[in-house]
Amino acid sequence: MAKTKDNEINEEQHEDSEGGGDEEQEHSEMEGVQVVQKRRNKKEKPEKAKPKKLRNYQIKLAKPFISGQNTIIISHTGSGKTVVAVHFVREHFKEQEAKLNVKPKKVIFLVNTISLVSQQHDLFKEDMPESMRLTQLIGDNVQQLATMKNAVENNDIIFLTAQMLVNALEKNELKIDDFTMLVFDECHHCHGQNPYNIIMAKYRRRKLKDEAATLPQIVGLTASIGTGRASSQEKSDEYAKSIFANLDADEISIPDENDDEYRLHVNPPEEIDPIMVKPRSDDADPFKTEIVTIMSEIEKIMGERVHKQGTMSEGLADLFNFTKSVKGTSSYEQGVENFISHSPECVTSNDSLLRLLRTGGEHLRKYNDSLKENTICRIQDALRFIKKFIEKEESTRSDGLNEDDKQLIRLFKDREEKLQYVSGEKKFENPLLSKFEDVLIGEYKTNTEAHAIIFCTKRITVDAMYSWIKENERLSFLKPEKISSEMSQFDQNTVLKNFKENRCNILVGTNVVEEGTDVPACNLVFRYNYMSSDVGRTQAKGRGRKKNSKFYMIASTEFNFEERDQENKIRHQFMTKSVRTLSKLPKDQLKKELLALQTIDLRERLMSEKKEREHTTYNIRGQKLDTNFFVVNVQNSLVIQQMSKYLMTLTISLSTKNSMKKCVHKNTQSRRL
Repeated sequence: MAKTKDNEINEEQHEDSEGGGDEEQEHSEMEGVQVVQKRRNKKEKPEKAKPKKLRNYQIKLAKPFISGQNTIIISHTGSGKTVVAVHFVREHFKEQEAKLNVKPKKVIFLVNTISLVSQQHDLFKEDMPESMRLTQLIGDNVQQLATMKNAVENNDIIFLTAQMLVNALEKNELKIDDFTMLVFDECHHCHGQNPYNIIMAKYRRRKLKDEAATLPQIVGLTASIGTGRASSQEKSDEYAKSIFANLDADEISIPDENDDEYRLHVNPPEEIDPIMVKPRSDDADPFKTEIVTIMSEIEKIMGERVHKQGTMSEGLADLFNFTKSVKGTSSYEQGVENFISHSPECVTSNDSLLRLLRTGGEHLRKYNDSLKENTICRIQDALRFIKKFIEKEESTRSDGLNEDDKQLIRLFKDREEKLQYVSGEKKFENPLLSKFEDVLIGEYKTNTEAHAIIFCTKRITVDAMYSWIKENERLSFLKPEKISSEMSQFDQNTVLKNFKENRCNILVGTNVVEEGTDVPACNLVFRYNYMSSDVGRTQAKGRGRKKNSKFYMIASTEFNFEERDQENKIRHQFMTKSVRTLSKLPKDQLKKELLALQTIDLRERLMSEKKEREHTTYNIRGQKLDTNFFVVNVQNSLVIQQMSKYLMTLTISLSTKNSMKKCVHKNTQSRRL
């Protein structure tokens, strides 16, 4: 199928922004931080990177940044926010070249997940001058942040996760004003206790306590700021203000969606009415019948053992209440997880009983997962999931199987043959899959070159859907691949490359491809019994970037997805109106309202910190001073107290730091240090 000129222009900018295909990686690990540098292929002659030509609407989006304002860009997925980011970062460094005696520019590009560090680094690397020093820091557990500090000092643009920067700031290895710009990718996460907001809380405190502080410019990028599950326009407005206050926004940069150029390059997909399918009846679902029977027997075994040994305390009885929930539901799942976690608190002196309860609980959790999968997938996939679990139980228990373990396994083994038989019977096929099959055949018959994404909630559903497509003769025209967060970054990149280069035409994945990940444009987006937030819905929809693309939801009527999806659509409308309204406010008024929110937030944080200090118990390892004195360091305070000459651990409850700043002599006299 021939591409239109418009499509070629649109895809060219997107494909150019992906980059990284012909480079080799050079890794070095120092002090717990993995610093990843890029070097070009030795055979390739280095060329000076040329900036991409921005579209007019992208230039308008970047204008507030260029003028030095703290700005949030809120624009559709596929509109080129990263291209705009590259542009304003380049402009940020031009100021340094043009002026003498200015603070050296230092840009931190923050992401929420490790997988996005390399992706965004590579996109920038392709378009930055050769003289620009870029690095990416990868590592969750940073033992020595000196390496991170060195990497920051010796580079111009640093890409890392927000949590790594939080760690460095809390260790005082880095300071907020070490940087001249902070870029928050997917900035809608800047709320609550998210690392983004922890970083910005430090920024806001510095701003409010020191008017002369030299603070970095703040940049936020997102397709939607969300609404915080707002139930009204007023609540949405309040939430939007809180996000803008958290990011200390001076400007909200949004595109004119009626702009001809914008409409030419940004192609929101057509929303298809939700397809809701009734589940199998119990009579047509022998798998469910057998699994529910097994679960009931496990519950009975555990309950009888507890009563027999007279250990059914009130607390344990409460934990057993999960058995009243409907099997195969999320409420049952939450109850059994709570049972597994807290049963050790109620059974403290009977190891064999505790082992039965925890092992039985784990069996129930797996069976519950299989029932949930059976609702939306094939019986054989749900059965395969259980068989893998049983095989693992039989082969990996280092202390062997006791009689209770064998009894639990036998419950499945006694029914395995029947379950295997029903899994192959056509009359027990899942009606949800049958409907989805018809939709896929219809869409690919209309457009044989279509590319699709199927969003699934869990990895086990991804595995099941992938197997269903591969093993379905009627879907032999499909070339599926699967992707999830459990895969390595290399494997994820390989899958996405296959999708881009047409070796794969349908991608089955979890929400790892919903946010941030650079997924090639596609024609069809399916949410298969999949529900996320209003922000997630916007991001998933944005994956359908090709012209005439479609956005589907296919789900079982057993779940309340249609109503929840409608609520998310309404919330997105709330969010859009909130952003437009606030963006039109006079700057002085917006600044005043956001400053008031920041002041309240700081006051609450200071009060919370004070209460924490007053009620914190510290376990402190002391060090011997002499036979009569003992030294303890407590938050820069020093306490000397009469003790034995041996080292010991003290537990000291603090009311204030000052109360600890004294020396207690053996005759109980004290003096100020």
